[in-house]
Amino acid sequence: SRDFKARANSMLPISRLPPETLLNVFRWLRELEQPYFNPFHSKEVLQSTTGWVRATHVCRTWRNLLLGECSLWAKNIGRLPAAADTFLTRSGTWPLDAKVLLGRPDSREPIGWPQWLTISLDRLHTLRCEIYHREHGDQLRHMLSLLPPVEIRGLSVIFQTGVRHFVQHGDMRAFNMPYLRRWRSCRFSARIIAPALSEVQLADVTLEIATLAELLANSPLLEEFVGLQIILVAAATSIPVGPITLPQLRSFKLSFGIRPGPH
Repeated sequence: SRDFKARANSMLPISRLPPETLLNVFRWLRELEQPYFNPFHSKEVLQSTTGWVRATHVCRTWRNLLLGECSLWAKNIGRLPAAADTFLTRSGTWPLDAKVLLGRPDSREPIGWPQWLTISLDRLHTLRCEIYHREHGDQLRHMLSLLPPVEIRGLSVIFQTGVRHFVQHGDMRAFNMPYLRRWRSCRFSARIIAPALSEVQLADVTLEIATLAELLANSPLLEEFVGLQIILVAAATSIPVGPITLPQLRSFKLSFGIRPGPH
């Protein structure tokens, strides 16, 4: 019976661990076994998994402990899209670290923020977006520009195809994010104005020199900049950029090539 199993479980050595110790183990498990959703439905790609959430099905004690620790759920919002509402409910009032899959690899239908995100913007702490088509990149820029001044501390955008998504500086609206501290992008160019920015990581990004200059000029607290395989476009865009002063800078790495821009 269920009661017998519960009593048998209570006699195991692991059941004698204090709840605080078990929670520390579960926090490590969360980092090692992240939930993962495979949008490709292909055997060649890592299959979907519930990750650390499986621990809620081991025994009643573990389940009650995990359901009562809101921070665990708040760190994995959106990693399993179908369960996002459940994660959101179990996260209580904790700041959210969210992952959003915008669109699907096999569809070019218009994208939009999922409902669970729009009703919890005031709690959003970190946002990671993944897109698959160029049209979705244009839509994502528009969506980001319309976000209210929420307290997002970390923003990451990954363009999952092998093609860089480039838009001329003058055709992009700048994202004003006063609380942003970490900006990461892969194959996606954007204009970010974030005076609190301390960390930038760009990979396979094509952007105008003016866009990079604007980013650096408006980031006086920048501590680390990493740009890998960057293509800088030497366009004739003229923007008022003041002196670039980075007194907090500890590390600056940039590998790049230059190409002429349109005239």
